[in-house]
Amino acid sequence: MPGNSASFVYNTWMIKFIKRFIPESIQFSFGLLDRKARIKLIFSGIALCLIGLLDLFAIGLLAIIASITLSAVNNHATSSKVLEILNFFGLSEKSIEFKVLVLATFMVILFVSRTIFSIYFSNKIFQFLAYQNNLLTKKTLNRLLDQDLQNLHFMTSQEILFAITTGLNAAVVNLNGLVIATTADLFLSFIMATAVIIFNPLVSLASIVILTLLAIFLYKIFNQRIREISLMNTEASISSNAKILEVLDTYRESLVRDTRSNYIKNISNLRSKVSESIAAQAILPNITKYTMELTLMIGGMVISAAMFFMFDANKALTGLSLFVAVGSRISPAFLRIQQNFLIFRLNQSSMAVTKKLLGSIKSNSNNAQNELKINSNSKFDASIEIIDLNFKYNSSRGFVLKDINLKIPSGSFTAVVGSSGSGKTTLIDLILGLLTPNSGSIKISGKSPLTVHKQWPGAIAYVPQDVVIINGTVTENIALGFDYESIDLGRVLKCIELAHLMTVVNALPGKLDEFLGEKGSKLSGGQRQRVGIARALYTNPSILVLDEATSALDGESEKEINNSLQDLKGEITILVISHRLSSVVNADQVLYIENGKVAAVGSFEEVRKESSNFNNQAILMGL
Repeated sequence: MPGNSASFVYNTWMIKFIKRFIPESIQFSFGLLDRKARIKLIFSGIALCLIGLLDLFAIGLLAIIASITLSAVNNHATSSKVLEILNFFGLSEKSIEFKVLVLATFMVILFVSRTIFSIYFSNKIFQFLAYQNNLLTKKTLNRLLDQDLQNLHFMTSQEILFAITTGLNAAVVNLNGLVIATTADLFLSFIMATAVIIFNPLVSLASIVILTLLAIFLYKIFNQRIREISLMNTEASISSNAKILEVLDTYRESLVRDTRSNYIKNISNLRSKVSESIAAQAILPNITKYTMELTLMIGGMVISAAMFFMFDANKALTGLSLFVAVGSRISPAFLRIQQNFLIFRLNQSSMAVTKKLLGSIKSNSNNAQNELKINSNSKFDASIEIIDLNFKYNSSRGFVLKDINLKIPSGSFTAVVGSSGSGKTTLIDLILGLLTPNSGSIKISGKSPLTVHKQWPGAIAYVPQDVVIINGTVTENIALGFDYESIDLGRVLKCIELAHLMTVVNALPGKLDEFLGEKGSKLSGGQRQRVGIARALYTNPSILVLDEATSALDGESEKEINNSLQDLKGEITILVISHRLSSVVNADQVLYIENGKVAAVGSFEEVRKESSNFNNQAILMGL
């Protein structure tokens, strides 16, 4: 028990220390790694720091070389400490030339070894972080795509794309890598300063004062500017990308409204800000570099003049050589620290978008995983039961759907109809598992929709009103999401036939291998919807859900699709949302929704008798 108490106190103290002294952004980026990765990264950083000790030994050899050289020139006796070191190397009886040659060789080997080892370990660290970034990207995508549809809309698509790519890379690779690299450089600067303190305290004090003043000066100049540049780059990048996609998606509208020039102007202004921020980012490290060079030159002159004025030439030359040698190692380290600081601040805005995304993700699969353990070997039953369903969106005050109760038998044809905004599409999203009810339940084959997708993938198929066509072949579009090597061409042809798409495919030059163009530019609206129907049928589903799937079809094509659906009736369960009442006349049951409630349910004629509004719509459509 005392051990546990001590551990608790220690952990509490560590947490308080971390929260107080370590910036929140570093806490966040480091916390993204799992425990093993954090431990490995810490030990890698320690190894990178210890490599810096090679520079300390090299500086010590330089001081010995300077000492024995000046002693020989001035006929002074070599100090006892230097003699002990020479005896260790077996050089005490050797000539001055041989001593300098051997010590200088060891010194160069140490300097070179430190550089080589630093590059090697730094490369390994960043490779490790890149690997961790890939793992975290996969984990983030799993969580992102495993949540309610309304949570997915918490951020824009451009923000999500930026967060998963640029932002996540900034958090995992850039920030963690910069922290390790900066820590190693700070340690190197410390041991170099220690070396100068040992051999010449005055030079050490002067160097520390000069570099400290320089650090404060650069921080005061760049701090606010860096924040502005980072924010401008992030916001302008996201906004410009969104505008580019917007004008491409609304190309026809922008032409007839003559708004393309306005788009060009806005995009140009936003890209100008991006270019300005990139240019500013590029020049900031150079400003630091040239400022550092100028400071070292002036500082060296001042220190040299002071030492020649205060001491004899021997001590002055020794101090100057140490300052130059140490400065040649500290200045690059200090320069890297300054540049890392700039990069760190520049990455903070990018990382903030990722932090916002990760904070908004709410996983939705825990219940499904638990349900999978129960009767996982049971046969799929294509029936749907909705019990006391209530739902409202996070942004809405009242319920969109209220007290919905419905039974859809296996193999039946059910139509959901109602005016725009009545809740039809919301009901379909709930049945598909895209949304989670506030109360009540939806059971498909006795389980929740998400469990069904896990246990019987493809058993439920969906055809949206707006079918997405990728810039791939006919085959790739119908078997969308499956690896090309695993595609069943026989099944593809069968689905093309069922969707009455064979004439269209045969007219294409490449047949099944014909690329359909971005967003299906080679197809008409009705043909794209038929591709969507063929795609839905590819998995040989037991339940087929169609959301206004025939709205873009001409009368003849709609009739063909409806005939196909009638042929499938009895084999699979069909659930259709439609404004065209002519396509649901032969449905086994019609669910008429008004203001989020079931106003009537039954056959087409039964609903006409029960609901005057539905009857009026049927009359207007000539039914």
